[in-house]
Amino acid sequence: MLNHKNIKIGIVTLSAVAISTFAFPFIQSNAAPSTSSTLGLVNKMYSNISGKTAPTTNPNYSNNNSSNTGTSGSDNSGTNNSGSTNSGSNSGTGSTTTSPTSGSTSQSSVALADKIIATGEKFLGTPYQYGAASGQTRTFDCSSFTQYVFKQNGIKLLRSSRQQYTQGTSVARNQIKKGDLLFFTTSHSGGKIGHVGIYAGNNKILHTWGSKGVQYESLDRAWLKQGYVGAKRVIK
Repeated sequence: MLNHKNIKIGIVTLSAVAISTFAFPFIQSNAAPSTSSTLGLVNKMYSNISGKTAPTTNPNYSNNNSSNTGTSGSDNSGTNNSGSTNSGSNSGTGSTTTSPTSGSTSQSSVALADKIIATGEKFLGTPYQYGAASGQTRTFDCSSFTQYVFKQNGIKLLRSSRQQYTQGTSVARNQIKKGDLLFFTTSHSGGKIGHVGIYAGNNKILHTWGSKGVQYESLDRAWLKQGYVGAKRVIK
């Protein structure tokens, strides 16, 4: 049966439990100086109600302000999870050095070939003369024509068709390009190289021979098809 004394003891017990529950986290020996007065008041209240001395530490309480030294994540120093430090400096691998590409070289070669064809085209109809003197433009034979036209565009060729065949790089028949030199035998060359012309594209050659002199002619002409020897590329 409850009486006044039992009720008083119950109230004291509940008060002690409440204080111990809510006040213990703040009752620590290493508390900041700014909370000392509050802790003193709580300690005094606890002693008056329970008749016991307030404890100074809570072994089960962890300080939220403690540092987490065991984490595997990166910290502000730039160290990643593997332990290596990201110094932030770039070794320079992102920079690139530009160099001439095969595309730009190809474009310049095409442009030069076009200039050579345009130079030769200026002499369309100029008479053919076997053994014509080098350097003059009144007449041409096949090799003096190619020699002159290429010289006007910065490329030196030897005088005869057989000599010119020793220059440049050999090119397969199915890979010839504008500006390549094409070489042929003739009915008077005894199976040796006796003629040269400039490939002008579209299966045509720009050369000089016979009564028409400097002219465009299809490579399908019988004597050109049958007498074809090879091609040389002197444009770099």
